[in-house]
Amino acid sequence: MTFVYALFAYVFWPVYVPFAVRSLETVPWRKKLLSLFQLVGIAVGAYLLYFHIQVPVTSQIINKSIVYTALHFDTFWIIVFYFTATCVSAFSSSHKLVNIFGVLVFISAIISYWFYVSLFVSVWCFFAAILSVLVYWYFKRKSVAERRFETDYR
Repeated sequence: MTFVYALFAYVFWPVYVPFAVRSLETVPWRKKLLSLFQLVGIAVGAYLLYFHIQVPVTSQIINKSIVYTALHFDTFWIIVFYFTATCVSAFSSSHKLVNIFGVLVFISAIISYWFYVSLFVSVWCFFAAILSVLVYWYFKRKSVAERRFETDYR
């Protein structure tokens, strides 16, 4: 399960987040900018996948918490590019709720690291999972608005 979790956390997210943010975008220049974030995400995801296969992430229980050790993720530039793909890409959206999500995910990363250095990955993923409720709310609200629009103009 550590291998699967690490694939999801280290490889999937930097590729998927900029892709998802770009797919929501309607403003042409923002779409182009988000294409750059997609390239960064793909590069980071490929790099982390390669090293994850070479030296898999390990996990252990310490003080009733899961501590993940990923030597290939502890490089400064990889962390910068990872945050660029997963957080900063959301700042570039024209959708206010996506911006808020990006800011909150970034703040939760800082808080997670500040208070839980060794548990950073676990704690940040927990915060991100909770913040995913914003994503659900966005699509739920959008769906209700679209249904209302269809009803009003039939």
